[in-house]
Amino acid sequence: MKRLLVLFLSLFALSSGLFAFPAYPKNDTTYRLPNGHTIELEFYAPQEALPFFDASLLVNGFAKIAETYKINEDFGILFVVHTNNELRLGVVFKDLQAADISDLKPMQGGNGLHLLPLIVPRDAINVVESWFVSFLQNKSADKPTDFLKSIQSTPFYVQYQTKLSNGSLLIEGNFYGSTPSELRPVFNSTMDIEDLSTITNHKISLDPQDFYLSMLQNFYTFVLDPLDDQNNPGQRTENIFVYWLFGLPSPSPVKTGTVQAGSAGTPSANKQVYNVGDTGPAGGIIFYDKGKASDGWRYLEAAPSDQSSGIQWYNGRKIDIETGTAVGTGKANTDAIVAAFGDGSYAAALCKNLTINGFSDWFLPSKDELALMYTNLKKAGLGGFGKDGLWSSSQFNDNFAACEQSFSDGNQVYTWESWEYSVRACRAF
Repeated sequence: MKRLLVLFLSLFALSSGLFAFPAYPKNDTTYRLPNGHTIELEFYAPQEALPFFDASLLVNGFAKIAETYKINEDFGILFVVHTNNELRLGVVFKDLQAADISDLKPMQGGNGLHLLPLIVPRDAINVVESWFVSFLQNKSADKPTDFLKSIQSTPFYVQYQTKLSNGSLLIEGNFYGSTPSELRPVFNSTMDIEDLSTITNHKISLDPQDFYLSMLQNFYTFVLDPLDDQNNPGQRTENIFVYWLFGLPSPSPVKTGTVQAGSAGTPSANKQVYNVGDTGPAGGIIFYDKGKASDGWRYLEAAPSDQSSGIQWYNGRKIDIETGTAVGTGKANTDAIVAAFGDGSYAAALCKNLTINGFSDWFLPSKDELALMYTNLKKAGLGGFGKDGLWSSSQFNDNFAACEQSFSDGNQVYTWESWEYSVRACRAF
């Protein structure tokens, strides 16, 4: 707890420039999670107010995060009201081990960019925010309210402590919203990394700033490129310390200018070449290479496992949808199907809404794409396919049937959309 407090206090100085003193004394509370780990809460507010915060939101929220992302360590939470009418919320992932950080550490995206995932810190800070809002929405007449009447801002931070390098990563942001229930976290475009063995700090400003944050459906990342110092060609910026923190080798630098601000362009440097059968960027299996990039993609990657063992092609409505059968049409088919059917539980929506390892650009393969998946993966003993039929996204117009392919003998037939077959999503990059 003492080490945690020292780190918290150093964070105040780092993030605000001027030390912002708490307006209330500290109260320590510990909550135990189902996995045996704990949440250590440092509560700089009236102790009598704490019972009016719904502690079950903290426990259940962080229990889910620990289970989902396999984080087997303790958490730290900070709630502090400052004398300058600022409320600060904080989350600490404590003493992370190498095996714990698969969803936190830097990764390479499908377009070659070096990324730092943000979905876990986003989920964590949302849990703390919901716990804070539970106090605001508590209608008890006994609830003390004076200490939150004049709050002017609500910044937050998320900190990673790693045993790998005895280092600390600080990600900051602020809550925005017109009412408490509408508060949403927005991350800043800078990070701080502290080497606790030498007490040195590295501030990382992500550049270009209008490209640093990628928000793809439910996946949030910092884009760590470019890694070359624009003012000193050939000299890498302090982004490399992000990799040091997690005990990872620094990637080859992406040259300045190869990524256009505000776009999802593929860097020309450090581009990886894949072969059919290789593991793809999303953890799936490459099943097609058209030889060179065109129309924004070169490879097709199958998901590592089936998304369903039996689901209908349609959502109960018979709609004639314009779809293609050729390689390269699966994504457009999926978009057209979901646009026509809307919400519901059906094959295309299952793929459209899918996120695997942070990638959310999956789609239901077309008739010819599914045939390639069968030929290049199933027949080669790759992908863990069974013998069941799989849906394609190719509809046989006017008859309300869609193409299904048997993964037992490879035959393709058009069958009624109400029948249930398996689904294996794919993506293009």
